[in-house]
Amino acid sequence: MKFTELMSILNDCYDNKTEIIIYWDDSLIIKSDENTGSFETDNGLDLDDEDYLEYYACAVRIKEILHKPSGPCSDSIKVGGFIEISELNEPLRIEAADGTVLWQK
Repeated sequence: MKFTELMSILNDCYDNKTEIIIYWDDSLIIKSDENTGSFETDNGLDLDDEDYLEYYACAVRIKEILHKPSGPCSDSIKVGGFIEISELNEPLRIEAADGTVLWQK
């Protein structure tokens, strides 16, 4: 399990209470000013399963939805809710509220 630059950036945002804008490749764009900090998790498979994966993740709280894609999964995206960011749900880019790029895929 590797601690990535993405998790490091999200931890810095957590420590500094930085407001960020997060972009995904499905066109979802959210604004967040709160996250859980990084934590260890897995994909829910048995340890013996060859597809078992451990990874770091961080849940970010949705302060504002700037663009919401259409589709069945979009119904679960709500202001005040959380979205997990990890290598399984990696965004395209994270910017500070002033437009400074903090991380990019």
